[in-house]
Amino acid sequence: MGEWLIASAVMTPEDAATFLRIKAKGARSALRTLRKKGLKGIMLSGRILFPLDEVVAFIKRESETNPR
Repeated sequence: MGEWLIASAVMTPEDAATFLRIKAKGARSALRTLRKKGLKGIMLSGRILFPLDEVVAFIKRESETNPR
């Protein structure tokens, strides 16, 4: 069960874009958009992944700096 928790705590670029409701046409597009917006990822096994904690922190930062 511990491995499942770790796996669910990181997101692919597509997962993160979907979670953030950012429209993207694929992995490269999602990755480019997310990184442009300042979301920090990690490199793991040759793939860039986004920790769930970082995605949530990104949402908080954006809501504080760009309230609407």
